[in-house]
This record gives sequence, C-alpha cells and structure tokens, in this order.
Amino acid sequence: VICVRSPSKKYQVAPSAGSSRTSGKPRSSRSPRSAANTSAGGAAHAVSRATASAEAGRGAALFLSQGCGACHSVRGTPAVGRVGPDLTHVGSRHSLAAGRLGTSVEDFAKWVANPGAWKPGAEMPAYDHLTDAQIGAIAAYLEGLE
Repeated sequence: VICVRSPSKKYQVAPSAGSSRTSGKPRSSRSPRSAANTSAGGAAHAVSRATASAEAGRGAALFLSQGCGACHSVRGTPAVGRVGPDLTHVGSRHSLAAGRLGTSVEDFAKWVANPGAWKPGAEMPAYDHLTDAQIGAIAAYLEGLE
C-alpha cells in the first residue's frame, strides 16, 4: 500500500502498483549509530527496545492501526511503507522537523499531532484526531526506535 493525496488534499491509503517510491526526494540520512544497526538483528533490537514499555507497546499497535505503516517502514514489523522516511532507527536521530524539534517523547508527540506546524509543507497529515494519550503512546514507540 502507499499513501496518496486525494483531490481534497487528504491522504488516503491506496494499493501499490509495485513501485518503490512515489516521490523523487531522497530518504533522510541516518545517524552514524543507526547506520551501524542496519542488519536484520539491529532492526529487531530497535523494535524490541521500542516496545519495552506498555505505553510504547500500545504506540506500536496504534502506529499500525492508524495507517502509519502505509507510508513509513519499520524493519522487523508489518510497516513497509515507502512514501515517508524509514523510521527503524528514528529514536537515534538528533532532531526532527529539519532541526526544529529534538527527539524527546514530547517532541515526537508534537510532530505526530501536527507536522505542518513544525515544518511547513510537510506532507505527513496531522493526527490531531487522536487523544493526547494515543499520541503520547505513538511518541513513546517512536522515541524508542533506536
């Protein structure tokens, strides 16, 4: 599946036609720490650490049920999207939103709730329809993806 923008400028999940990436933009660069963890074992470790707490476990389930995996991939999970960046090691980054946010749970929550507020032109839709607790759980999951 891939995420596509409908005429109303909302994102929808659509079946993939076997293409890899719909955008010509390069994927974001990985930090040195995440680059060293690109093996299957490194990805599995990132996922197991990310779901270590109950809140992060709920966040992992929400990440999948809310369709995040249709655009983003997290190796070792069913999330195999190729439209947005690979988030396998997103918790090891130094910043989000082109340096406007750090990588604390609170910063991930701000990003998930409304990406366009932090990075104008961001193609990721806002998830402001989720409760604060749901956004916090997704943020805890993302922060743990190292």
